[in-house]
Amino acid sequence: MQFPAIKLFDRGEPIQSLFDLIEANVRMPQMTIGDIWAGTAALQVGERRFISLLEKYGKSVILEAIDRLLDHGEAMVAARFKDLPRGTFEAEDWIDEDGLGNGPFRVVVKVTITDDEFIADYTGSDLQAPGPVNNTTCGLVSAVRQVFFSITNPGVVATEGCFRRIRIICPDGTICKARRPAPVSSYYEAMITATDIVWKALAPHLPDRLPAGQFGSICSTVLAGRHPDTGEDYLLVEPLVGGWGAGHDKDGENGQFCVGNGETSNIPIEIQEARYGLMAEQYTFHNEDGGAGQFRGGKGVILDYRILSKTAHLSTMFARGKTPPWAIDRGQTGSLNYAYVIHPDGSRTEPFSKTGRLLLKEGDVVRLITGTGGGWGDPADRNPDKICADILDGYITKDQARQIYKYTG
Repeated sequence: MQFPAIKLFDRGEPIQSLFDLIEANVRMPQMTIGDIWAGTAALQVGERRFISLLEKYGKSVILEAIDRLLDHGEAMVAARFKDLPRGTFEAEDWIDEDGLGNGPFRVVVKVTITDDEFIADYTGSDLQAPGPVNNTTCGLVSAVRQVFFSITNPGVVATEGCFRRIRIICPDGTICKARRPAPVSSYYEAMITATDIVWKALAPHLPDRLPAGQFGSICSTVLAGRHPDTGEDYLLVEPLVGGWGAGHDKDGENGQFCVGNGETSNIPIEIQEARYGLMAEQYTFHNEDGGAGQFRGGKGVILDYRILSKTAHLSTMFARGKTPPWAIDRGQTGSLNYAYVIHPDGSRTEPFSKTGRLLLKEGDVVRLITGTGGGWGDPADRNPDKICADILDGYITKDQARQIYKYTG
């Protein structure tokens, strides 16, 4: 399969095929990672199988099959699209900071649903940030598609045809659609916000399909140090789980990855302790205020790591460290994502959401806390049996039950 010659990063190196492009990237030292080799292998398998289909059925048959597949995706979405409310729906949210001390950054959207189109207009969002939280064009497309697909027909196989009705408007050079050479290494935080505000705009009008706000961050955590037993360097890179928002008829989901991170799994504690030379002292749901409602938001977690090496370095990229997940219909907003360090003498640092290469020493405990999702409905209307169950599960204290829910049981 041949492609028009292109230049690799404007260096003038001729690239004749997609595989040449990938292999050229792999040859660069900073790109020599397993994920790139896996992608190369997958594309090679795909190329072989696609060519075999062409050889077996012929070009015209394959092109017609592709068109029919795309048309089928469009038809499956159209069946549910007709049920969406017509009109214009607006929302705004905030990206707290960019990791360099700048912010907050306002993100706005105007969602217009007509008989034929789903238009997401981000005009009015703040300009791109100096720090690396800017979104990319493809990230913005993914953000809108996530919500669109979830409110139409998420049970069908996704093809490009499913998204033909989407139109995205966003000026270049904004935090939602940055212009080169803006830093975008943590683009996912702005991508999640771009998803959240479409969701926020539509949730009150589609209560059977969308919940209140989620904890809204990958909560990227990086710990680097030297294993105290083997002497080998380690690098722990992980996202964290948190709480999703309540629905109009159900509590939110506890301890799930955020909307922008569905392909990730928890790292088992046993593997972390063996491989990275640290100790996980607790991993549990917390009972911080936030997310109360007739239906409460899903619970976030606390994860404590005790440093066993002589020194280590911590980097975090948490969003919603200042702006909590949004609630619906008199529910309580969710809680925040943040971290702090507890020293061996019991003193602790100030809470933070973003830090880079923070020096840690042996015996320090890194406490990572993720947010609870937003609530739905007045807390005074919550079923007393559910309140009692929350107390027994440790999700809320008896004092919180009395003060927030007016519980007298």
